[in-house]
Amino acid sequence: MSKLVNDDDNKVFIATANHNGMSAGFVITWISEASLNRKKPKIIMVVSKFNKSLSLIEQSRKVLLNLLSFNQIREFGTFGLKSSRDVDKFETFIHEKTSYGIKLSNSAGYVACTVDEVFETPDRKILYCTVCHEEATDLPIMILSEVLASLDRGTRVTLSHKFEADARRDEGQFTS
Repeated sequence: MSKLVNDDDNKVFIATANHNGMSAGFVITWISEASLNRKKPKIIMVVSKFNKSLSLIEQSRKVLLNLLSFNQIREFGTFGLKSSRDVDKFETFIHEKTSYGIKLSNSAGYVACTVDEVFETPDRKILYCTVCHEEATDLPIMILSEVLASLDRGTRVTLSHKFEADARRDEGQFTS
């Protein structure tokens, strides 16, 4: 990874979607503002093409981004290490279904968006979204570098193995 552009000080979000009775969510840190227009703010999200939740976002054309508070370490672990294919990630957390996605209780805030465009790269999809509603609390925001430093050794190793496996999978998408 490039040392010049790699940023472990990203805020940590859980992106959620629901469509046709199905719900899914995942940890995401690759989110950025994409417009200077404050009346109609835009963001971009960069998501793995292999993410199960992505199909629900694309079908519904909506996504709800939960900005994690630092006390949501358990949510970070569940949504970052487990697949929506294997487990209902929401079952042990207080949450509310909205038309945009699932709003997790005790988050530092949330951003509800509609998906305007989806661009494809060999290993990622870039979602260009309109911010429809956002809300913030006074809870401390989870920063990726801080949460990684606070994890126990076993969880850090598990997370590292998952990152490595995802990187190997993604490398297979590029052809020379």
